[in-house]
Amino acid sequence: MNTSHSAIKRLLNEYKDFTKNPSSVIHAAPLTQSNLFEWHFTIKGPIESPFQGGVYHGRVLLPTDYPYKPPDVVLLTPNGRFECHKKICLNLTSFHQESWHPGCSIRTLLLSLRMFFLEEESGVGSIQYNDKDRATLALESQSWHCEKCDCKMLEIEFAEGNEADEEKAVTRPNKEDMQEKEESTAAASENISPTEVSQDPDTAFRSTSTSATQQQEAMNAANVFDALTASLRELREEQDAGVLRANNPAGPIPGDGRTPNPVPQPASQQPIQPPRGPLLLQQNAQKDWDHTATQMVNFLLTGTAIGIMALLWQKLIV
Repeated sequence: MNTSHSAIKRLLNEYKDFTKNPSSVIHAAPLTQSNLFEWHFTIKGPIESPFQGGVYHGRVLLPTDYPYKPPDVVLLTPNGRFECHKKICLNLTSFHQESWHPGCSIRTLLLSLRMFFLEEESGVGSIQYNDKDRATLALESQSWHCEKCDCKMLEIEFAEGNEADEEKAVTRPNKEDMQEKEESTAAASENISPTEVSQDPDTAFRSTSTSATQQQEAMNAANVFDALTASLRELREEQDAGVLRANNPAGPIPGDGRTPNPVPQPASQQPIQPPRGPLLLQQNAQKDWDHTATQMVNFLLTGTAIGIMALLWQKLIV
């Protein structure tokens, strides 16, 4: 699969998610419709911190093989925690590819960045300002304007919601969230409620709520019926073939297309004479008995088949 095509499909889905499920603390969108690999974002400063009230703007730079490789983040607004116009070292950026997982997203990355405002760890792109200067920059950020995307911080509309709830969204690794989601999906598939039974007698046998026992009994009855039908068909074919051979001992069998060769006889042997007298009567009696026995077998098989069909129909409609 083309990684660029896969990345575009993923990014379109993420943008759709931001549109349908807006956040109360972050806002993000592609810079242009023709380039989905650069996004601009705006995040609110964490509450109960020197950054509270701040509105910070930045860029997300995505690789063509996203989401299999992590993106990079660059802040554009002076904030006192991270340098501007420089890639920031976070655990979900290209600086730590071992921490990235395809289940992570731009939303996850930006929520993590917002929480890192509260950390004092040093790293690439980090700076240390005092709380007073950070609070001053937070106030000034509200009037900041991005010339590249023509975005004004005061015009950014965030969704209404509890900011604390979104902060909890990054307290656990995303892999655990995905595993929990898979387990809940598997549990839900095991607890599917049965479909309601139709009250229409013409369609009742099609209802998926038929118990497993009834379905198994119906399948067994159908298998027995098929076996009896096949046996009856084979018996009739053998009988027809035997009668045909008896009536035409030296002639061709219809449909065979071949004429059997006559059996050679020794020169000294006399030709076989047809049966006469008591022998002929004995053979005729044997044929009559065979015919009667065949009719009895056919009658028994037909009756059994009819009984099986009645049982099958009863099991299906109950």
